[in-house]
Amino acid sequence: MPEEANSAKLEAWLSQAETLTYYQLLELEQNATTDQVRSAFHHFSQSYHPDALRPSAPEMRQKARTAFARGAEAYAVLRNPKRRADYDLALAQGKNRLNERALDSSSKPETGARRSLEDVCQTGAGRLHARQAARALSDGQLKEAASLLRKAVFAEQKNIELAERLRSIEELIKMGG
Repeated sequence: MPEEANSAKLEAWLSQAETLTYYQLLELEQNATTDQVRSAFHHFSQSYHPDALRPSAPEMRQKARTAFARGAEAYAVLRNPKRRADYDLALAQGKNRLNERALDSSSKPETGARRSLEDVCQTGAGRLHARQAARALSDGQLKEAASLLRKAVFAEQKNIELAERLRSIEELIKMGG
């Protein structure tokens, strides 16, 4: 493909990339399997990897790296069940991206950092249901996740953060997610 066509394709993609969800970036349904995520990223890589585009202008090389990094970010989150569950919750709250700390699995939760559903819980029963809900979220089973989170909220009684996460999922379900 000539460099002008690659540049136009890259510019068009970058102009909308910040408004797209990770699912939209990789052209996936929210209930996509891990194999589908892997396949979608492979296809994305063929289209947007800097080596595939081979731009010669320095500014276009940087744009190609930026585009590929955004796709790689989406892949890193969607292929990991725990990160994917956290992302689905963030998405329910209107956030298209996870913050960088959430992408670094080696980092400990810091003040203001988003904790996993299980980490939010204080009782064994709450953690059990939250872990199951996170698994359901990573499988795209929003209604099942909401049902499990209701059980976790019941077990936790006055866990405001957990109740807020449940409301976010219920809102996503209402929006048709």
